[in-house]
Amino acid sequence: MIEYAPLVHWGIVQRQYTSLWRMVSWFESRFPSKKANALMKVGAFAFYVKLFRMTLPFPITGKTKDEVLAAMRVARDHDVQWQKGRAFSLVYHAGKDVDDLLKEASLLFFSENGLNPTAFPSLRKFETEIIAMAASLLGGDDHAAGTVTSGGTESLLMTVKTARDWARKNRPEIKHPEMILPISGHPAFEKAAEYFDVKPVRSALRADYRADVESARKAVTANTILMIGSAPAYPHGVIDPIREMAAIALEHGFLFHTDACVG
Repeated sequence: MIEYAPLVHWGIVQRQYTSLWRMVSWFESRFPSKKANALMKVGAFAFYVKLFRMTLPFPITGKTKDEVLAAMRVARDHDVQWQKGRAFSLVYHAGKDVDDLLKEASLLFFSENGLNPTAFPSLRKFETEIIAMAASLLGGDDHAAGTVTSGGTESLLMTVKTARDWARKNRPEIKHPEMILPISGHPAFEKAAEYFDVKPVRSALRADYRADVESARKAVTANTILMIGSAPAYPHGVIDPIREMAAIALEHGFLFHTDACVG
């Protein structure tokens, strides 16, 4: 027998949310230090996440289109108001005209499936053109190849998988592969390290929050298969010394990846 936890009523959620952020505001007014504020917000976020950890039984009746859309709009009311400039990242609004074009283009191919390019050669055409233009922009030659992924996290997963597979073929003596990752590297690299059994070796930053080249150099071992640099880096938006770091990888004969984390 499966037992389901009772659902949290939306009104209760709203009241809890309001109380939570009143508490945060009070805490900020009493303890203005940045560290205290950061700790409080982390705790508040953890509480909010816990609040939404509910068990939802599969519904036995359907809803009308209007009911579904109304519920979705109510839920969206509690999202960050990026339209009013309230998001420092995550959404990059290029204007209503671009939005309208993107929405129409998305609907035009709403049901097409990129899994099978023989059935939908148009999608393969678009992917090939995107890769060719990106290669041209970044100085690639006729041997440059790539793939369109679902987003940044998948792209970084593919980066580490590619390095692991490359090492299995070209450096079979390495049984415990490592990648050198500045502490400013995107958290998704940690996911990839876990998935593909590649040890992340963290290197230090300079005073300006860019990757420290000498720290990265000292982190090189016989098991290194990959080094990461960011342009820009996820936490601070600065550009790592890519040329100098890539030169280390070239010198030692392993792969180098530049992560362009805009998002």
